[in-house]
Amino acid sequence: MILVSVLPYVSNVYGQTEPPPITPKCWESFTGPNGELIPCDNPDFQFDIDVPVFSTVKQDDYVRIPVEVTLVKGEPKEVALSTTTWQESLGIYGWFETSTVTPTQRTYLVVQTSCNTPPDNYQFYTNGVATSGDVPASSTDMVTVTVEAKPGCVSSQNNQQLGQQPIISGSIDELSSISQDLIDNENYQEALPYLNQILQQEPENEFALWDMGHALYALGRYEEAITYFDRVLAIFPDYYIALTSKGDALYELGRYEEALTLYYDAFEQDPEDPFAQWRIERTLEKIDEQNNYDSGGGCLIATATFGSELAPQVQFLREIRDNTVITTASGTSFMTAFNSFYYSFSPTVADLERQSPVFKETVKVAITPLLSSLSLLQYVDIDSEAEILGYGIGIILLNMGMYFVAPIMLVHKVKKIPKLLTREK
Repeated sequence: MILVSVLPYVSNVYGQTEPPPITPKCWESFTGPNGELIPCDNPDFQFDIDVPVFSTVKQDDYVRIPVEVTLVKGEPKEVALSTTTWQESLGIYGWFETSTVTPTQRTYLVVQTSCNTPPDNYQFYTNGVATSGDVPASSTDMVTVTVEAKPGCVSSQNNQQLGQQPIISGSIDELSSISQDLIDNENYQEALPYLNQILQQEPENEFALWDMGHALYALGRYEEAITYFDRVLAIFPDYYIALTSKGDALYELGRYEEALTLYYDAFEQDPEDPFAQWRIERTLEKIDEQNNYDSGGGCLIATATFGSELAPQVQFLREIRDNTVITTASGTSFMTAFNSFYYSFSPTVADLERQSPVFKETVKVAITPLLSSLSLLQYVDIDSEAEILGYGIGIILLNMGMYFVAPIMLVHKVKKIPKLLTREK
């Protein structure tokens, strides 16, 4: 028995211009990211559909399966029933003796077979939708109908050859209600035909596109999921949930740099998301691991210079990146640009360090002032965009002074020495 689920946007989502917020469906409340209890709306009317788990019928016969619609909450209201319709070539189909009922009322699902129906197990969903009230409600249950062979009719050997799939029928609201109920109960595979039917009627239906991507992702079909997330983003380019979901799919495929770009884009849309920084950090770690495998170093140049990913200098750089720089939108934008630049040359430099001890020591001397300047960030509190910009610009100017201005002044002073000696003579 599958309990009724709350569908807060079924009745009117298809007239909206913006997608609804993606939040858990619940009975009374759900737990937020920080452990807080967040209330949610429930329909004033809830019902439950109950059918037997199994039923049996012979070829060229029919069976009446009892369908109980019971009241869970509120005053009884009308419930519209629908079921699966199968291809005529299979010779099996079903209908309700009464398609509109009110709890607590019984009706029957009639399943008719023919002599051409291959003996096998067939799943029939009994779907109920009540669209009255402020928050619509729905319920779904399933019965497996076993068709037994009858002498003179088609044999079970033909079943594998036919391979037909059920044709799903109904309005978009009904199909959406059923598919959402299936997804809420993690029946992702069963939801796909209903979502496909919605998209056949409305190819740009952003809600069905999102649900299809979500279901495919849950089934581990990441490449297919990405195509549907892309279609959602084509309609809503800045849709935070689609950005993170596509990033998650790319992450699962090992395409970490592509995922990181999307996570940064999502972070800019919603910097308050407590999971945004976690996604970025875990992806950066994967990129480090990947670069470590490919080039022998984690933070490539620093690891090659100091000999290990566990070296204090390497850990210090990671801590500055994770705990300071990417905690703000400006910092994450900087890291995106910096990573594109850094990884374009760092593998080559790291390889040269491993090949030449002299070059390695030269690099160590060269980056020591940089590490010293970055250590200043450990002694300040950065709580805003203005502070990260201020300290960041200060560190950049300090390093420009150390690496460019000071050497130029030194060279200028050295050039003056011969002239001073000449004057003294």
